[in-house]
Amino acid sequence: MAGGRRNVPKSGTPKPVIHPNTSDDRSGLGSHRGGLSSPHMVMPRHINIPDIPTDGETVFELLALILSAVALASQYLNIYRTVWWLPHSHMDQAMNFYLIDPYVVAFSLLMLGRRFPLNVFKQICLWCVPLTAYNVAVQFFRAIVITPQIISLVWCVYNIILKHGFLTICLGYPIVVYIVVFGAAFLPFFELWTHEQERCNHSKGKTPSHRIGVCILSHICSASPEIIREEVEILKSDFNSRLKKALFHSFLVAYYAGFVPCCFVQGAIHYDLLWVVQHVAFVWLGAFTLYIVHCFPPRYCDILHRSALHLGRWRHLETRNVHVPYNIWSDSTLWHQGALVKHAKGLFKAEGLTNAAEPGNATHSRFF
Repeated sequence: MAGGRRNVPKSGTPKPVIHPNTSDDRSGLGSHRGGLSSPHMVMPRHINIPDIPTDGETVFELLALILSAVALASQYLNIYRTVWWLPHSHMDQAMNFYLIDPYVVAFSLLMLGRRFPLNVFKQICLWCVPLTAYNVAVQFFRAIVITPQIISLVWCVYNIILKHGFLTICLGYPIVVYIVVFGAAFLPFFELWTHEQERCNHSKGKTPSHRIGVCILSHICSASPEIIREEVEILKSDFNSRLKKALFHSFLVAYYAGFVPCCFVQGAIHYDLLWVVQHVAFVWLGAFTLYIVHCFPPRYCDILHRSALHLGRWRHLETRNVHVPYNIWSDSTLWHQGALVKHAKGLFKAEGLTNAAEPGNATHSRFF
């Protein structure tokens, strides 16, 4: 103010001003700030979506089996069809059935429908067997269902080897892919979900038990960054597992329902190669869509979205020769939108309403 008196300290150095949400990187002041006590913090608000009904496990397995069987029959029709409707045709059937190897057909049907019988028995156990005896009942039905399936597959492979020899090796390619994707785990080949996940899926509207790694039925709105990151890690692993299952099982349907019939065609048979390839492609696309819709229902996608809102995202800033006030990032702080932090020799700006993600973490960035 003109004519007013200014109080100037005796020392010529001005006193540093410590902002509520900034700090000097040498002292680390304010590294604990920016949490829920900040006036800038706005917690995300979730919109409840309506309860969209989805198909149960038995209905889905039945639909998947019907799709696979129809695709297999259609491919055989593409390859072995006849012109029986012509006036001078010596064929009175729509297909050359005598050229089709029944053991190859049986092997393909067993591989395509391997999950349906076990799922029927598991659903019966789910509703009829007490919870205390459920695990024993599931193990029992696994033994009496999977064992005959394996014996039947071995019998089919034996007869196919006798007739086709070395060509039989093409039947085992999906097994190699399965080992690469799932490792030595045995159950994912015969079950889309474990019995623990099925019990969680059937407990509608109930609070889930916090058995980490089994299933998550609902999102937890937490102010703790550690809990938010832990939930994100669980959801990320679950998402990757579901995606791997959808990709593998759709590939397996396209392989045995579309590709295998072409491998065992006699040399005298001529068919439209482009038509057959298109059939394989559309079978995979249809099976992949079916599995994606089942593995990622709307409520599950809503859980991912809610968790991502709490996780937040950081944007890396290029600040060459620019001095701006910032905080030292702390893993125990929930940062508000617009906060500036320094982490791993980089400057980051918070873009979410709440930000519990680690700056520079590519996994957290992809999840958001």
